[in-house]
Amino acid sequence: MARDIHMNRVLIIVLIGLCATSCSYFEFTMKGYTGWPIETRILYDRHSVSRPAQNALQLKGEARIAMRCERITDGVFSSEINLQPGTTLRLQTRTTPYDDSIATKRGIIIDVTDGQTSVTVDGKTTISNTPLPINAPFVVELYTDGQWTCVYVACVDVGRYESATPSTQWIIASLPSGGTALLADPSIEPLYSSN
Repeated sequence: MARDIHMNRVLIIVLIGLCATSCSYFEFTMKGYTGWPIETRILYDRHSVSRPAQNALQLKGEARIAMRCERITDGVFSSEINLQPGTTLRLQTRTTPYDDSIATKRGIIIDVTDGQTSVTVDGKTTISNTPLPINAPFVVELYTDGQWTCVYVACVDVGRYESATPSTQWIIASLPSGGTALLADPSIEPLYSSN
C-alpha cells in the first residue's frame, strides 16, 4: 500500500511537470476555433507583447513575433493593423524564425509606415505610397502563390513580387525602430479551396 501511494505521488508530480512545460508563455494559439489555427511565438522581448483580445496582439518597442498556420505555405495572410504615428511595422515572409536569425537572406521584407510601404526582395527595394487612415485601423494582405507574393496595404495594391526563395509557413512581425502596433484578427488561410 505504501508503494502504491509513493507511485501515485510520483505520477502526480510528473503530470504537473508535463502540464507546466506544455503551456508556454512564449507560444500560444490564435483562432484555435477555426480550421486554420495560428501558432504564435514570441521571439524577442516577451514583456513588450500583450494580448488585448483573444485574437489580437500589441507589439511595443523591440518586440518580435512569428506566426504560422502549420499546413499552409502558399496562402493569404490578412490582419487589421493600427500603427502609432511614426511606427514602422515590418512583416517578413519566405523565412523562418531560425533562418532569419542566422541566414544572410531575409526572405521578403515589407515595411509599413505612415504614408508608404517598402518591399525588399533579394536586396532590391520598391517604395509605394500607401496613405493610411488617421487614428484608424487598416488591412494588410499578403498573397503567396509559388514564386509570387502580392502585397496590399490599406486597399492599395503595392505590387506583385517574384522570389526564388521558397515559401514557408511563417510570417514574422517586428518594429525595427520601436513604437507600437496592434495586429487584430490575423488570419492565414489557403489560397485555393480544396473543394
